[in-house]
Amino acid sequence: ARRDAKVATCVVACQAGARGLLARQGTREARSRQQARAREEAREREIEALAARQEAERAAARDAANARAAVLRAREEEARRREEAEAAEAAARAARQSASWEARGAELAAVNASLASESGRKQAELRAQ
Repeated sequence: ARRDAKVATCVVACQAGARGLLARQGTREARSRQQARAREEAREREIEALAARQEAERAAARDAANARAAVLRAREEEARRREEAEAAEAAARAARQSASWEARGAELAAVNASLASESGRKQAELRAQ
């Protein structure tokens, strides 16, 4: 009976020790799983941060390209307006010159007619003398 009691005590002690080992092993495994999960979450956060940074860089590049295109369009529009203004001024200048030449031509024609008339009268007077 004593031997059975000692064996039973040993069995109980061994079972308690085994339960402790199993509990510690389970805790260790749980801690390991938790650490692995934390590492995986950190990796996912890094990936998300990288994706967000890349998207921000793409957006910045897109905005810069749009800004350059807007500046180019503004320059082209300004050049077109300037060319149109220069063409309109050239046309107005040509019209003024044409009108000026026409006025001079009419003035010269009037002077020519006056001189011709006076010349004809003087020749008639000379003939009369």
